[in-house]
Amino acid sequence: MLVGNYWHNEITYWPIDAGRTLITNQAWAYKTKNLGERISRSYFRSRLRDLFREDLNTLEVQQTALSSGMMDEVILSRQEMALRHHFKVSRQIMEGQL
Repeated sequence: MLVGNYWHNEITYWPIDAGRTLITNQAWAYKTKNLGERISRSYFRSRLRDLFREDLNTLEVQQTALSSGMMDEVILSRQEMALRHHFKVSRQIMEGQL
């Protein structure tokens, strides 16, 4: 969920199978009060849509590359702290440590 002063955006991921996921993006915002706010909102929505599509395109290419089997593992950088933590906790749960 992404949240701003006058809007919030919710992205949900529903796995369909091992190689496909249904991704939905829903946005909510307060009503605009004037034309300036409406133009600003329209620009923001179109920019958010374009960024979301760029990210989805990147994810699709990465999924195709990883599914090819050319790489046995992926080394995560320090920027991927949340993902590294997820895998660490998942491993601990599977090993019965948590």
